[in-house]
Amino acid sequence: MNLFDVCAKRLTRDTDHVLDILFPPVCLSCNAPIKNQKQLLCDRCMGMISLNDALVCPQCNARIPTHTMRCHPTPYVLAPASAYHDPIPALIHHYKYSRIASVRPFLVAILIAYSQRIGIPLKEATLTWVPLHPKKLRARGFNQSRQLAETIADYTGATTAGMLKKRIDHLPQARMSSQQKRWDNIKGTFELIPKTQVPKTVIVVDDVSTSGATLTEIAKILKSAGARRVIGLVVAHA
Repeated sequence: MNLFDVCAKRLTRDTDHVLDILFPPVCLSCNAPIKNQKQLLCDRCMGMISLNDALVCPQCNARIPTHTMRCHPTPYVLAPASAYHDPIPALIHHYKYSRIASVRPFLVAILIAYSQRIGIPLKEATLTWVPLHPKKLRARGFNQSRQLAETIADYTGATTAGMLKKRIDHLPQARMSSQQKRWDNIKGTFELIPKTQVPKTVIVVDDVSTSGATLTEIAKILKSAGARRVIGLVVAHA
């Protein structure tokens, strides 16, 4: 049993078996029949999940094998637990929009297993999250990035703190047709929460990183407030 399987078994909780009777369980990614709702994925889709074994440069996407190496002077280093391919997109979608609560510990298992695999110092850093604009938070009902960060802390003993707020409700990054438009769209949307004491090492937790514009904007704010090292820990890198 590998590290991911151990974490997933520990973190995934039982669901009510009545649901399996009322709603025949299917794989969240490919809709193939599965034994019960607790399983979430069929064996085929489960086997498609693979953990990365290095950090990534946000500028050139090169592998960074150690925490001390850099190939470009970026404000943060990206820590993607996996690649954004099946079944990860379906899991994230069902977590954020279908509100299937059992997906969260599954994603957290991926993040913890990856962090342990490459030696990310979760207990030596402070975990924070990408904030949502109050309007979007009210509409969705929760911040998935915050939930992931706080659940990681629950199981590892790491420290969490909200450090940023979103003052502008920008257009969804997915609607931007170019990387430059994504950077322009996100610029100036975040700010530090007043009186926040930013620690030396900050891990920013999120679900997906695409262009890196969001994490770059956040990392610049944290660095200007005193952080020496910022790591962007995400479930997947697109």
